[in-house]
Amino acid sequence: MTSNSADAQDIAGVILTGGAGRRMGTVPKPLLPLGPDTIFDHIVRRAQPQVQTLALSVHHLSSATRDAFARFPGPLLVDPPQLLRPDDRGGRVGPLAGILAALGWAETLGLEWLAVFPGDTPFIPLDYVARLYHHVADGGACAAHAVSGGRSHPVASVWSVRLRPVLWRAVAAGERRVGRWLSEQGAIGVEWTVDDANGGDPFFNINEPDDLKRASAFLSVAGMPLSSE
Repeated sequence: MTSNSADAQDIAGVILTGGAGRRMGTVPKPLLPLGPDTIFDHIVRRAQPQVQTLALSVHHLSSATRDAFARFPGPLLVDPPQLLRPDDRGGRVGPLAGILAALGWAETLGLEWLAVFPGDTPFIPLDYVARLYHHVADGGACAAHAVSGGRSHPVASVWSVRLRPVLWRAVAAGERRVGRWLSEQGAIGVEWTVDDANGGDPFFNINEPDDLKRASAFLSVAGMPLSSE
């Protein structure tokens, strides 16, 4: 899973798949069908060329989880269990736990940056990592996240691995909001255009059955958007 892009040489990628997805039934959201493939297949195809190496973040590593993602050749990263608090809904810390695990993994590889791919966002642009990385590199920020149509997408983001110890302390103290924490760190928001003629919002995420129908319509009418600059 390597890329020839200079922007990707120090960037690891992680797909967050640990969400409960209660509104979509018993099947994990990334494994739901979208066209002839699954949501997960679409994300992997778009993520792999943008990073040096790609991992999956999972809530826990059961035999069912291994079976579900058996075709994926990269590592499966488990949420750190010691961060779980009694008041965490559904026994889950949330996306920050997966990001923490991935930051630690990227650091062990000697990579300086982590790109996060939400597991319910199948149309993420092919210039996603390059644009976010360009803004952090030029602006000196420690993180950047996507914005489209005036709406922030804090999970769709690029992080410096240097944030890991600070984030660990925050999550251990009870922080669970990705957007709030990134804002406190001075993260940069990077705007993408919503182009209805080219599939709509490139950061459209699938949360409920009607969203899956809309995503299928995007595929059949306009195809997946490649870029929204």
